Amino acid sequence: MDISEIAEVYPETIVLNGYDECILGVVDRFGFDQPVILYSTRKIVDQLVDEGMSEEEALEWFHYNMIGAWVGDGTPAFALDLDDTHY
Repeated sequence: MDISEIAEVYPETIVLNGYDECILGVVDRFGFDQPVILYSTRKIVDQLVDEGMSEEEALEWFHYNMIGAWVGDGTPAFALDLDDTHY
């Protein structure tokens, strides 16, 4: 399922523009009516570094602007890789 299919099936789901390659899938959450998009934290941080941030800047930006941003029930979820212990 690609991003256009996810948006069609789950129209209330919030998509992070420019991070399609960071999507792992869709996840259900107890107590919510619809699934949300699941993003890879590692892939997002790597993308931010590729765009010119240091890893420290990328982590700070990610935590403040992505994990720290609740924009409703369609707010995405973020997965940590098991070997990434510094998040």
